[in-house]
Amino acid sequence: MESKLMQILEGLLNEFEEWRSRKGDIEPTIIKIHYSIIRSDPNTELGIINLDVIGIAIYSAIEDLNNYNDISRSLAVLTYHLITSHPFVDANKRTAFVLLLNILYELSNKEIPQDLEEELIKTLVEVADNPPEEDEYAINKIRKIIRKFIED
Repeated sequence: MESKLMQILEGLLNEFEEWRSRKGDIEPTIIKIHYSIIRSDPNTELGIINLDVIGIAIYSAIEDLNNYNDISRSLAVLTYHLITSHPFVDANKRTAFVLLLNILYELSNKEIPQDLEEELIKTLVEVADNPPEEDEYAINKIRKIIRKFIED
């Protein structure tokens, strides 16, 4: 499963970097997700604050997977960085959440159970609203929920 996640993450990074450098015409998955969320909520403001942090978040997850070979941790790193680095004007948590769900589905071919989805949403809101002093504390909170899903 680690190699499949690596393929997914590298694919996300490659499509993002190609789009960012204007070599590719296709919107990357993360941007598609974000725009879909924006279109579905008229109260959400459109805009990208910092493209660099999107690439850094994906790259951080790749490096984490190389170092630790822990799927749940690497996905938590990706999710945490997308939430706390605030690449978009609005909908950072929702974008990170939907991206995570998409990756988990691609890895396991199953939907996340409602109870874990609710626990994950609550944790992501908590992390975004009250960033802890220690990044590892928040990453581990997210990681535990992802691990429950993967081990189920």
